[in-house]
Amino acid sequence: MTRYAVMIAAVCSVMIQPAIAVTPHNALRCNAACGYDSFTNATARGLETAHGPCEATTNITDKGVFRLTFRNRNHTDWRLRLIGAVGDTLTLNVTGAEIPNAFSSQRGLKLDATYFENSHNTDILSAISASGEGNAWNVTHSNGTLTISGGRSDYEQRLTMPLSTDFLPRRIIFDCQHTKGALITDILLLPLSSPRPKAHDITELRQYLRQPLQRREGYWQILDSEFDETLIRTGGDYRLALIADGDDFDIVYIEGARVNPGYWQAGMIKGHLASTPFDGIYDVTWYDAEGLPMSYGLKAQFESDATLSVQFPYQASRIRLQRCTAEY
Repeated sequence: MTRYAVMIAAVCSVMIQPAIAVTPHNALRCNAACGYDSFTNATARGLETAHGPCEATTNITDKGVFRLTFRNRNHTDWRLRLIGAVGDTLTLNVTGAEIPNAFSSQRGLKLDATYFENSHNTDILSAISASGEGNAWNVTHSNGTLTISGGRSDYEQRLTMPLSTDFLPRRIIFDCQHTKGALITDILLLPLSSPRPKAHDITELRQYLRQPLQRREGYWQILDSEFDETLIRTGGDYRLALIADGDDFDIVYIEGARVNPGYWQAGMIKGHLASTPFDGIYDVTWYDAEGLPMSYGLKAQFESDATLSVQFPYQASRIRLQRCTAEY
């Protein structure tokens, strides 16, 4: 049997909200953190599209799977163009509009997505700011499908469309077709190249808990936490296990998912702690509620044998886990 070190914790699922910033409204964090080029026409406030196109040339990924999140702050209308390596272009356009219904009309947003001759559109009326104040957007390309989600306080899926698996975006352009442009902030770009997280045998994990072999093994629970709700959100009251892998650890999902519960099965890897030259300090990879990895700047540290702190610095958030004797 593989040598296991197990930790159970009730912990929130981390999904990236689009505000990733050291200073408020920093539109360049994804580039500084991930090594991408800076946007042209950027200001300290963000990308002000009324001043003209804001463009970044990037080397996103060799596999074409990615997540791009951002927030528009002050106006409904914005346009995003992702220019592919061979000149193919994905265009997303959002405009404010009076959307008719059976009796009158309602102020909302129109979302249009175009790739070659393939065009999809939808009207957005719920859980959104129709005046464009602070809407958050999430654009994901995975498994040949483009998914666009957005909302004022939470992501809601708005539109899906097929997209070539060969699409390799190299340029990002934010602009607006009107003179009153939007302020685009809090951009995060993530290349997604990891497969579906692997799984451990849950029966073996529970059996191992009865005779742990390491001083930091055992059951854990949340001691306290600090979350910026505009940057990070919970996906469930999770129970997790930490599995020793040499000097590293796999974080394993046990139960508790509220977001995407059909995806998560007991034993699947929820994250990974990679050892560093500093004793008790680890680099962290975390799989969000959709199974997509995040790792930029994430750190974990054993403050003692009874306390583990996990830091999400770009989200200005952290959790502390405390060892306990409860059995799950």
